[in-house]
Amino acid sequence: MQIISCSALILNDGGDHVLISRRSENRRTAPGLWEVIGGRLEFGEEPEACLRRELFEELGVNVVAPVLFGVYSCMSEAAGNPVHLVSIVYTCRIAGTPTPAPEEIAELRWVGRDDLHGLSFAANCRQRVVDYFRSNSGRLP
Repeated sequence: MQIISCSALILNDGGDHVLISRRSENRRTAPGLWEVIGGRLEFGEEPEACLRRELFEELGVNVVAPVLFGVYSCMSEAAGNPVHLVSIVYTCRIAGTPTPAPEEIAELRWVGRDDLHGLSFAANCRQRVVDYFRSNSGRLP
């Protein structure tokens, strides 16, 4: 199976922290693991529209100033089956106060470059955050 998703490296105003979420324990795949926020691209949907829809559904916020950051590809597993995950990743800010959808998100956390130690991430989500801090030195792009 192949899954195409869009996700956000949501930045604070200074660009030195990224908002991540811990998946709800009732999720079928990767329960309790940390991730960048986003979701599956629907058939015929434009990637930026997917990003806006997912952040509104999961956090109740609007996307501000999205910029394509990169495309990530990894092999993973879901329900014992191999999955090829392709993720279109944006940097952005948000308008509004994030209110997590409890069926999706157990916890939100702003992390800086030195806050990732000891956090267990889903798929290649840690790499996306690390890449942001490496490429931008924690500054807004």
